[in-house]
Parts: sequence; C-alpha cells; structure tokens
Amino acid sequence: LCRLQCFRTYACIFGLTGSLGQESEKQYLLDYYDAVTFNVPFFLDTCRSDEEAPSPHEGELVIINDEQGDAEGRSSRKGTKGSIGMLVERNPKQKMCRVDFGDEKGLWYQEGCIAKCPSSKRAPADISIAEPVKGWEVQEQSVIELAARKCSEVPVLVLARSSNAVQRLAGRLREHLGECYGGDTRGVIELLQNPRNPQEFVQLVELSTEPLPLGEAQSGWRITVTTAEGGRGHDYRVVDPSIDDNGGLLLILTWMPWSEREWIQFIGRTGRQDHAGQYATILDAEDEKVQAAVSQRKPSEKLPDTILRLGDEDTAGKLKGVGTDIAKAKLMHRLTSHYWTAHKSDKTSKNQDWVWKKLCAEYMGLSLDAITKTFTDALPEITVEPPEPEKTEKVYAPTQSAPLKSMAELTCSKCGHISFAHWTPDKPVPRVDCEKCGTRTLVSAFVPVYSSSI
Repeated sequence: LCRLQCFRTYACIFGLTGSLGQESEKQYLLDYYDAVTFNVPFFLDTCRSDEEAPSPHEGELVIINDEQGDAEGRSSRKGTKGSIGMLVERNPKQKMCRVDFGDEKGLWYQEGCIAKCPSSKRAPADISIAEPVKGWEVQEQSVIELAARKCSEVPVLVLARSSNAVQRLAGRLREHLGECYGGDTRGVIELLQNPRNPQEFVQLVELSTEPLPLGEAQSGWRITVTTAEGGRGHDYRVVDPSIDDNGGLLLILTWMPWSEREWIQFIGRTGRQDHAGQYATILDAEDEKVQAAVSQRKPSEKLPDTILRLGDEDTAGKLKGVGTDIAKAKLMHRLTSHYWTAHKSDKTSKNQDWVWKKLCAEYMGLSLDAITKTFTDALPEITVEPPEPEKTEKVYAPTQSAPLKSMAELTCSKCGHISFAHWTPDKPVPRVDCEKCGTRTLVSAFVPVYSSSI
C-alpha cells in the first residue's frame, strides 16, 4: 500500500484479506486511501437462512431472500438476492428495514424480504488460565501439562517465540509423555522450516492432525510445536468427528502479538471449515509487554484484549505523524509532473535540474511552503496550482480524476530510442520522427501528466 498515488488514480479497487488489522490501521486506510472496510460473511451463512427464527434485531446479520424494494415498488433491488448484510434500521410503520452491505449507504427492504442469518460459525472457545505465570520455566511447565492432558482427546498446536524454544519444548514434551511420543513416532512434531527440504513443512502440517496409534486399544493425537510461521496461513485440517466432540483442535499461545492482524491469523488455525475450536494463552508474567498490559488493564478486561488494545494505541501513535509526510509526498508528485513535462521539452537548464535533484533528496526535511518556494524560485516559468482541499468527512465514493494534459511515450520501431509527445487518447496518434535515426515512432504507453503551463 505504499504506492498511494497509484491507488488513488483508480475509481475503485476491491480486495480481500484474511485479517483487516487494527482500528488505527483501518482509519489510516480510510483517511489516506479512501478505503472502506467491511467483514465478508462466513461461507456457510451465505448458503442458508433461518426463516423460522424470530425477526432479526438491529445489528444482526441478515440474508436477502427477495429483491422487492419499498412498498411502492420504486426500487426492485435487482441482483441483491442471496446477499448478506447488517440490519441497521427499522421503520415499523411501513414495515421496512434498512440493510447495510458494507458501503455505509444501505438499502431499504420489506420485512418479508429478509431473514436472520444462522450463527453457523462457532468462535473458538477460550480455555486460558486466568492470570500469567511467573517465569518462563513455569510457563513451559504449564504448557506441557495442558498439552499432555488434551492430546488424548484432540490434536494440539503450540506457538513458541523462537526455534530454540520450539526445540526445547518439544524435547520436554517427549520426556514428559514417554516412549509413545518419542522422536521416531512423530508424536511430537517440531514444525520448523528446512531449507534443504521445503516440502517437509507442508507434509508435517498435514501429519499434525492425524491420529497417533498408542496401542491395540488406544490412540491419541499429535502435538505440534512451531513458531509464528506455523501460525499463519496453514490449514490444519480436521476430519475426525470426535475432535469436534472434544472441543476441536487446541491452540496454545505462549506469547501475544501486539498486532491484531497477527492475532487473527493465529486464532484462525483452529475452528476451521465450520469445525469446533479452542485456544489457551499461557503468558509469562516477567515479559515486559505482559507487565505493561497488567498495569494498564481495565476492569473486566481480559489480558490478551489489553495487549491488543495497547498495540492498537501504539500503532495509532506511529501513524499520527504520517499525515504530514503524505502531504509532502503528494506535493512532490505534482511537482514531479511539472518538472518532467518541462525537462522532456528541453525547457530546463542544468542549474534547474540540479536544484530539482537536491529538492528530491531533501524535501522530507522541509515544510510544504518551503518545498513549493524552492521549486517556484528555481522554475518561475511554471505555474504550480494549489492542491485540492482534503475532504473533512470521509464518504465512500469513486475518486473524480482531475483534468489532465497528457503525453505519449513513443518508442522507435527501428532503434528503440524513447521520446515523448503531447497527446491524449481522444486525438490521432502523433507522428514524430525519431531523434536518433529519423524513423517514425510508435506509441507504446500513455503517460498522464497533471495540468501545467508548459
């Protein structure tokens, strides 16, 4: 997302991600990229509706069963049948409901056209111990005891901070569980990348949820110990119904990320494909971030929620000063188009070229006024138009492009030399002789340049 100006040249861009991030990050994307975010419903919720359930309340997800609009038939809402949205407003007198589909606009439907979505997706259950434990040794012992107790019922996935911690925990687990979980049986899996055999990582992920035979009349489940790498994007597939009956795959976290995006990735390793899931956070009370969270914890707030809140506040502080930097970058983008147009038309001197190069190297240390003054003093023949005022209130709408003068990038079909000529797509292709060999050039690219006096 660093190419801000590139993103803003499009009327609309639609993208999907598994984790939208923290509130501060969403606000940043809204402020500077005009990016509206919304949650896509779970797949199974789009396949069925609970038509016999009580009428949905405001704030609940609903599915559109009929495309009929308002009572007078002024709007048919064609194409919205089967869509999932949130009920945001009711009009009891007219028996109408307004449904928001994530664009902050909302459409009105008759009450009979919507039905409450079933809560088919079950959030993973939190079975964490109440408070952090003292010291990493006590923490690891707590992890071992919980994993050993649960591995007879469900597969266990443990996230450790480092590869050294993975190896240490795996060794202690084998020692605790005995011969049946020894290294040869892969009862305890060390899930780390092997540069010599990259495919091994994928194979171990698939093996991690398979049952482990312990004897003729007994079986258990494997314990996988990995780093954050194993907690992102990998599919720990559960197929045995008995795992759901016992609460689902157990995820044990030995540390908490400050990023909500990473937290969502971790939690997403359990409770997949509409299966049950459970997780436990076992934290070290001597960890600096944990100590900071304990001291700033709000009443009735869970410690992981406190850590995520502090992480969001920290991110907001870092992003707070970005607005000025982005304003400078936008100004330099405009000035670049002015300079480039003049330079390609051979209307700049060596001294002006030098001033421009120096400005590009030093603009971050200058104010907006100082940047503009430096440019206009060096190139007084160019009229720099003031930037369009920023919107005070962000409303989702396609960005309107400013009027542009444009140039065509022309590549010689004979020698490959590149030259430029003023041109817009609504006019005939320019006929320009190559500066080197005299051959007629061909249009290879359309280069938009902001309006200037050149």
